[in-house]
Amino acid sequence: MIRSKLLKVKKWVDLNEAAMRLSIALDEPVNALDLMELALDDELVLSVKLPFDKKYVAKKMWRKYIPMGEKLRKSFQFESFFSGGRENKEDEDYIKKENEYLMSKYIDFLEINANSELSEEQKTFDFYCNSIKSAEWEYGEVDYLEGSIYELSMLGSEHIDVMWLIRQNKEMEMDELTNLDGVILRDSDGEFYNLQEKFDEDYINSRKDKEDESFFHQSKALKRFRLNPRHYFPAGGLPAGCELGMSPANMSKFEAKLSDSDSNTHISESQLLVVMGAVLNEITTSGAKKWTQGDLAARIGDKKILNLGERVVNGIFSCANKTIKSMG
Repeated sequence: MIRSKLLKVKKWVDLNEAAMRLSIALDEPVNALDLMELALDDELVLSVKLPFDKKYVAKKMWRKYIPMGEKLRKSFQFESFFSGGRENKEDEDYIKKENEYLMSKYIDFLEINANSELSEEQKTFDFYCNSIKSAEWEYGEVDYLEGSIYELSMLGSEHIDVMWLIRQNKEMEMDELTNLDGVILRDSDGEFYNLQEKFDEDYINSRKDKEDESFFHQSKALKRFRLNPRHYFPAGGLPAGCELGMSPANMSKFEAKLSDSDSNTHISESQLLVVMGAVLNEITTSGAKKWTQGDLAARIGDKKILNLGERVVNGIFSCANKTIKSMG
């Protein structure tokens, strides 16, 4: 495991330091690019350090679970509006089209789950509309972020930023992508924040006559300290000057995750005894030669011992090294 007195008090290390420390702990080379690719695969959690010379604004966000029928009715209303439909929701024609929309989604649900073990009740239209829940984001007020270090949730446009860094590192082109949810950060308590950008002043000034009346009529003292939500929108990407890294806690979790998978590899007592015997034989009969782990593994592999190829021997050595390090 990663053991360092300094890491016990540090909240963040940059990607290069994280890669270096993990390389030592895992006894194999790891670089910053590896960590970014693993983050895209949800194997580990990256963090971002925002520049200290600027205050950042965000909306706290949380998941709200609503019945599938309610969500689909909202979706139909949205699609109907942008397709030119202007019917009143109380009109018979609108209600008919809405019901057809819900029924088509319900049929899709049944087809997708045709081979699953749903009960007869779970296959009903009423259950689909009222008992199956769908998650959507709810947002709080616009406010200043208190900290400067946050985890990347990989639920918003920060996922695209990491993809772009990887492609840039490999000198590869990347199509322009957008995530309308913007950047979604997560603090150490698991709370989500939607990073915000401010519209330019010309745009804000052009809309002063259309400001929200409730905000307009507030006292000057209150308006000074409260941010106007109409002046902000979800940030399209991570801010310039920020740095990517990892928290020591997430580094340890990742290492423990790999160690757990290693522990599932069965090494028999006979294999250990044969390896020890082969090592002793080599180092006691080869004069003053200085052996490396790779040399020993290759030499034992050359002996063609059953179930002890070079790769297996290296794996045993690696487990032994990790065990020794964990004891120190």
